[in-house]
Amino acid sequence: MKSLIISTIMFLGFLLLFPTNTQAEVVMVVHPSNPVNHLSSRKIQSIYLFKKITWKNGLRIVPIHLGAQDSLRELFSKKWLERSLGEIENFYLMRALSGQGQPPLIFLNTKEVKTYLQKNRGAIAYIDRKDLDDSVKEIIVEGLGSGR
Repeated sequence: MKSLIISTIMFLGFLLLFPTNTQAEVVMVVHPSNPVNHLSSRKIQSIYLFKKITWKNGLRIVPIHLGAQDSLRELFSKKWLERSLGEIENFYLMRALSGQGQPPLIFLNTKEVKTYLQKNRGAIAYIDRKDLDDSVKEIIVEGLGSGR
């Protein structure tokens, strides 16, 4: 029994010394022709909270979310919107009930997000860095860091 406890402690110590990075890295993406290359984290908040509704060229901004069950959405909400997923959902519900507009579009997966982005020049979304490819353009977000 004593050797089992020692083995378990050693294994847990090993995990602490060499953690696995299984957490996604959020990146912001837009249509490849969108001229924007950088945004501040505050601008991202303004877009997703509907305070900023058009790009500089006048094109309407279309913010996109992944479904509430997606862990990337929770990570995005906490890191860049600085609110819990519940707080964001309540914000969108109150906005809709007060007649101020509909919540952002929601897609179930990254493939759907990228397909929509390819067809809509004003759209902006977040995906996991591992899903980044030529079909979308990454926007560098200044302010809060890497989105991890």
